[in-house]
Amino acid sequence: MGLNRPLPRRSPLRRVSVAVIAGAILLVPVVARAQTAALAYERAQTQEREALAASPPSADDLRRVARAYENIALRYPVSGYSDNALLQAAGLFERAFALTGVERDRLGAVRALAWLRKEYPHSPFVKQAAAREAALPTSASTAPPAAPASAPPSAATATKTPASAA
Repeated sequence: MGLNRPLPRRSPLRRVSVAVIAGAILLVPVVARAQTAALAYERAQTQEREALAASPPSADDLRRVARAYENIALRYPVSGYSDNALLQAAGLFERAFALTGVERDRLGAVRALAWLRKEYPHSPFVKQAAAREAALPTSASTAPPAAPASAPPSAATATKTPASAA
């Protein structure tokens, strides 16, 4: 007898509850990613401050932090932190290039700036990225003389804040 019973009707309240829970479950990863991108950006900023505090800063440390910034853009491409991170990475590669004249540092700066311009065409940093890329030497043989080791970071790269935290 129990096998032929009709299924109970689901109440509208139950359907709404299920829809709200499902929506919340889908929204949690988006919010978590934004918070994680923010934390990654803050960690990279801390690493940058530590690297620049050394006198003179180590080119290897500058490269390591530049890659940390690039990883933010790789892991969180839709975050508002990504364009900032690429600009910061380019600045650190530029600084390493000024210290050492090593071609891979110049190419790292070019790569980060081109990436910013291509993937974030509406970023407020696009014009700055284009100007900085144009100002870079075309090769290590035309590199500017190394900057003094005690030169402070440029104001253009030291005080960046994310355009948006989406």
